Amino acid sequence: MEDDAVRFVSIDFETANRYWSSACSVGIAVADETGVIDEWYTLINPLMDFEEQNIQVHGILPRDVEDAPTFKEIWPKLSGYLSGNVVIAHNASFDMGVIRKAVARYGLKMPDFDYLCTRIIGKKVWPDMENHRLNTLAASKEITFEHHNAMEDARVAANIFLHAMADSGVQSIEELTKALKVSRKSIHDTSSSGSRSRYGDIKPQTDQFDPAHPFYRKQVMFTGTMKSLKRKDAIQRLVNVGGVHTDKMDTSTRYLVVGARDYEKFAAGKKTSKLVQAERMIEYGRPLRIISEEKFLSLV
Repeated sequence: MEDDAVRFVSIDFETANRYWSSACSVGIAVADETGVIDEWYTLINPLMDFEEQNIQVHGILPRDVEDAPTFKEIWPKLSGYLSGNVVIAHNASFDMGVIRKAVARYGLKMPDFDYLCTRIIGKKVWPDMENHRLNTLAASKEITFEHHNAMEDARVAANIFLHAMADSGVQSIEELTKALKVSRKSIHDTSSSGSRSRYGDIKPQTDQFDPAHPFYRKQVMFTGTMKSLKRKDAIQRLVNVGGVHTDKMDTSTRYLVVGARDYEKFAAGKKTSKLVQAERMIEYGRPLRIISEEKFLSLV
């Protein structure tokens, strides 16, 4: 067997609220063909409010993290575990999203590493199972654990990965990916999560942009029914001034454009879920603006 042919790092995050940049704990399990050989766990002060639905999942309270380090403070150690290794996670799109969002939030340097998802691997290795949640896979291998504790989840994901290798009859990570026809993905590649816009085929009709334009290189989201033009035409105008359309509201979103019909309701105090989310983000101090269709048209 080649050196490090089976060495990998398993990771799991819990978050304080709906935003992926709100990591409040992380668990790391380093493993090789013998099993887990190193572990690290820490609470994280997210410097953000907790939401009740998240607390109900993981049980971490705001007072638990008052004296905990921030993501920025743990990053040197955490990135050291990740750099140059194969990283695995269950529902990896979430954990990789937490890393990307937190790194962007704090202006940190992203290390180079590839990752794999044990949920995808589980579907390939055990296709007839009722579902491929972490607790279901663990139960099938008679593994007991405290679900949604980041350390325990990371440890279990590592063991599930080793079981997948054993049941596939392979001796290395490379052999596993070839046998299952799955690819390692780079943390720098965000294309795997799909386009941030279902209108991703709309391209600028010019290559001349004004960097001083308020929409230049800013992520803009639309909601509600527009009176003056169709949504795709509004997006065309946006990208023509160098703006970026997104269907997903997150910490990178800078403008929420409300269609005229819904803006009238908004002014009357009736709010859609997207408007409520936007207002909450503004309360958290995010540089997000809610603007009307009329205001948008005056800018494009």
